[in-house]
Amino acid sequence: MFGMLLIAGLVATFFASRGRSCDESAASSLSVYVTDASGTEVCDAKVTATDGSEVFPMHVSGCTYVGPFERAGTYVVNVSRDGFSAASGPIHIGSGECHVEGKRVDLTLSA
Repeated sequence: MFGMLLIAGLVATFFASRGRSCDESAASSLSVYVTDASGTEVCDAKVTATDGSEVFPMHVSGCTYVGPFERAGTYVVNVSRDGFSAASGPIHIGSGECHVEGKRVDLTLSA
């Protein structure tokens, strides 16, 4: 019994040390922050993430665009708003022990 408790404790410590525990929540593959040329946050842009031929619309939460959820892949993020646009280079999202290894993307709109 003691051995099982010790192993359970070590496993829990391992996952806690990885920054995100295994749970039922859905992790965002990408968190995108968009600013204009002056550095002001842009909260009403159209943001998509493309992986090959699949296009995923990003959802805005506050002023952060998030998505796709729990999906590994190689993405290019595109942003547009009122004649301005921005795009990222390829961003690789890997699978972790329990959730995807999400990444932050910062983009600045330009004409």
